Amino acid sequence: MHWVYIMKLGLHQVLKFVIRFCILSARSSALENLTRGLEPDVWTYNALIAALFKEGMWKQAQAIFLEMIDRGIKAYVSTFKVLLAGYCKARQFEEVKATIREMANLGLIKLSLSEDPLCKAFEVLHINPLTTRIRRDNHAGLSLAEFYDNLGNGLYLQTDEDDFELKITEVLEESITLDFNILIMNEMSNGSLKKSLALANQAFQWGQEVSSSTLTCLIREVRESGCHIKSIISLLEKMPQLYKQLDHETLNWLLQVYSKKGLTYQGGLVFEIMLLRHLSFSDITCSAFLMCICKKGNIEAFQICWRSARTGGWLPNIKDVEPLVDYLLQHKMLNEALELHKSLVEAHPHMSSDINHIFVHELCALGYTGVVHVWVRRVQNEGHIMDQTAYDNLIEGFFQEKQISDALRIYDEMLALNVHPSLTVSVLVIPHLCKTNQFDKVMSLKDLCLQRYPSELLVIYKALILSLSKTGKIAVILRSMMMDGVSPDTEIFNLLIRDRCQMDDLEKALELFGVMIRQNASFEIPSYGNLVKLLCLRGNVRWALNLRVFMLLETESPILTISNILLFYLFKTRNGCYVEKILCELQEKGISIDTVTYDYLVQGYCHCGDASKSLMNLITMISKELKPSPRSLRMVVSFLFDEGMLEKAFSVIREMELRGWILSSTVQYRIADGLLRRNKTYEAESFLDQMAEKRLIGDNIDYNSLIKKLCCCGRLLKAVDLVNIMLRRENIPDFMAYDSLIHVFSTSGKLDQALDFHAEMLDYDIRPSDSTWDMLIQNSCKQGKTTEAEKLLDAMVQIGKVPTREMYCSIVQRYRSENNLVKASSMLQAMQQCGYNAGFNMQWSLICNLTNSDLKSGGNADARFLSNLLSESGFSQSKKPNSSSGNFRSRDIQGF
Repeated sequence: MHWVYIMKLGLHQVLKFVIRFCILSARSSALENLTRGLEPDVWTYNALIAALFKEGMWKQAQAIFLEMIDRGIKAYVSTFKVLLAGYCKARQFEEVKATIREMANLGLIKLSLSEDPLCKAFEVLHINPLTTRIRRDNHAGLSLAEFYDNLGNGLYLQTDEDDFELKITEVLEESITLDFNILIMNEMSNGSLKKSLALANQAFQWGQEVSSSTLTCLIREVRESGCHIKSIISLLEKMPQLYKQLDHETLNWLLQVYSKKGLTYQGGLVFEIMLLRHLSFSDITCSAFLMCICKKGNIEAFQICWRSARTGGWLPNIKDVEPLVDYLLQHKMLNEALELHKSLVEAHPHMSSDINHIFVHELCALGYTGVVHVWVRRVQNEGHIMDQTAYDNLIEGFFQEKQISDALRIYDEMLALNVHPSLTVSVLVIPHLCKTNQFDKVMSLKDLCLQRYPSELLVIYKALILSLSKTGKIAVILRSMMMDGVSPDTEIFNLLIRDRCQMDDLEKALELFGVMIRQNASFEIPSYGNLVKLLCLRGNVRWALNLRVFMLLETESPILTISNILLFYLFKTRNGCYVEKILCELQEKGISIDTVTYDYLVQGYCHCGDASKSLMNLITMISKELKPSPRSLRMVVSFLFDEGMLEKAFSVIREMELRGWILSSTVQYRIADGLLRRNKTYEAESFLDQMAEKRLIGDNIDYNSLIKKLCCCGRLLKAVDLVNIMLRRENIPDFMAYDSLIHVFSTSGKLDQALDFHAEMLDYDIRPSDSTWDMLIQNSCKQGKTTEAEKLLDAMVQIGKVPTREMYCSIVQRYRSENNLVKASSMLQAMQQCGYNAGFNMQWSLICNLTNSDLKSGGNADARFLSNLLSESGFSQSKKPNSSSGNFRSRDIQGF
């Protein structure tokens, strides 16, 4: 039996059941087993002991008490009081005396040598010792003995027995059915808050509810002391129904506590209860809870709390404004943010400048720069002048939103008003002024920054050099820099070298490199890469090798990184003969080459035409469990296929498969394409099937080229299978793949499948080619699916494409052959509206069809058709005043 389960049943009921079960079954050991399976506290032991005494099982009660002491549970006065009452009920007065002496030894009571222990026990039990006496039975007649002492003397109790038993039973009952509220209040009055909280937890375990007054006092004590907050939170989590009993002040405090600790769920419970009870929230409470939701809560909870707070007239502290506005704007609550701004300015007019700065900064940072711009214009029209911070935020916001022209316009306006930009904004503006070739403005801004920010000259020159590096005007900046006494730092030197290398100016790059060495500036890896590339391209391989040695000696850059860069450019310039020397040096230093190096070796040797070394390095790489890049694998496989060495190629692929390495789209295409070109169609399909079965297909697989190739080979089923594989991985085939499928299905007489793929294309918003539209319309007409052809034509128009004249003609002729003159006329009109000339032959063929149509019904429909046809063709009809239009058409038709 589990203790928690017992507690849920209610301990008082369980104890009654257990005691009665033990009595009826004569199984007193059951109590011992019960207590061994539980972890009871002193109050539980008191209840067990009292219940046993009440049922007359005093020896078992004594055993339970001894077990309690053995477990190290301290006995309180309440426990000894239960023992005294129980022994009195069982008339074990010697045990009563022994218990009193033990209480005296523990300092729980004072007992003088002259004092009778039994009288003291009666006092503890609130029984009058003067009216309660133990008498020996000396009567010769009828015996009055109720019990016997250790010597066998008969004894009896001389007192009002009903009153005695009532008081004894009250003590036992109180222990079984504790009133924890009284105990808690007693402990609080004694100044023991920790014990009070422990008792409150015990009340929960005993199935008792702490009263609202007790709980309020308990929370007030915790609030005043500032201690045991976690304990009160834990207590309320166990008994959430207690929230409903708390007063307005206590709930506000609790909500603040939960908010500060980030407990949004518990805070939400309190907030909801306060709303239901129509209790008001203090400003501190609103701010704390809203800030908590900003960090952890959801937008729905925030909106509810926001509406409630604003309805009550709440305004945040200035320190909380920025995060709140940030949250509002991130969740598209612009109106709420603007309304808050208005309220704050009205409430704190002396702080309007600070408030404006906060809102302008947040609005610009979160994509509402246009809104701020409108507001600034309105403020300016009212005669106010905006300060530098507002302009800086506007410019930064427009740059962030990629509205460069607006940012530069604000910058010009700022200068016109003699408002100077901050250093941050100046550094942002410089590159864009350089891009628009406004060199004069750049120099003016440079001079302005040098005046206002003399300590930040290096930052300004860095921005200028970086922005003007490709304009040919960097020399002007350098001269100005030297005149201002600013020495280039490491970053500027590296920028200049990279710029000279990209401008193919090796002489200047080497000159700058020499200056860097003399000034002990650090040579960075990107600069090293640029210079090595230029040296190799110019044929100065020896210099490139020496530069590598310098980097190894003078910098702390990784040896492998430096070597890999040189290897890459040696291979690129077909100087592979120097590679072995570098590899030998690495081997001598005990440096193991990595995946990047092996990829460079595989690709480089292929590029230099040494395919055998490329293959050897690839095999070595795989054997070391280093996965080659798709490009490396593709280059080797392509070479092997070109040379007809298919078995070697598949040997490499098998090694990849054994390791579960996914093959890229390009590699799979190269293998399948190579097999298809050799008419090994079955092998190609089998290879692709194995890739799928072994799950070696990546999520970003691209089979577009392979689908087109399979369509050309007539392998439609496999092509469709590859389309499905791509779609399952959420990769949409391109229009060429779909077009290829549609063309092959159409030419093979499977128009329905072609139309299905065409519809799928449109669903994925992929535009078919004009030839695909034409083929589908022509084939639909040929197979008598004229309505389908007309739908295709309409679909073309809807997506903005213009059908060709041949498409219209095919549908018109088909409707004419079906004798559907109304549809033919409609299509002819649509054709003419697109600017196409129907031609005499087509119109005449339609008119001739009329002579074979049913004119016996009066010919009104056909007459209207002919009238429309003639009208669209440029003919006009003159109506006689006294003749009906119907008769006119009838005569006209008869004439024809």
